[in-house]
Amino acid sequence: MAADAGTTTHAIYTLFGSRNALLVALGARAFNLLQQQTEALPATRDLGNDLVQVALIFRRFALEHPALFSIAFHRADPALWPRFRGAAIDALAILHKRFEDLHDAGLLGGRSVAEAATQFGALGEGV
Repeated sequence: MAADAGTTTHAIYTLFGSRNALLVALGARAFNLLQQQTEALPATRDLGNDLVQVALIFRRFALEHPALFSIAFHRADPALWPRFRGAAIDALAILHKRFEDLHDAGLLGGRSVAEAATQFGALGEGV
């Protein structure tokens, strides 16, 4: 892994301290990138299309950063997850805001914001 990044194992351990600390940093980085990209997406009057654009951000992220996507979503070690959970919560708060707007417009089909956001997240992870 270090050679693939153009560095040495020693440099990684010096910077992060351990493999687990590196994975925590990468998991946090994944959610930080998703948060930044979602925040940069302007909200429009077309709330449904806005949500489609968020889904496309998620898809693009998964395609452009498959290792980060995997660390954050597919191989998140339950022992490490709490150490980057804060970054995930911050990123998901941006997503929840989009769903609050849909809820306020009566466009969630009776679902709560939490239900709709969870379903959206599951769909994004599955895609």
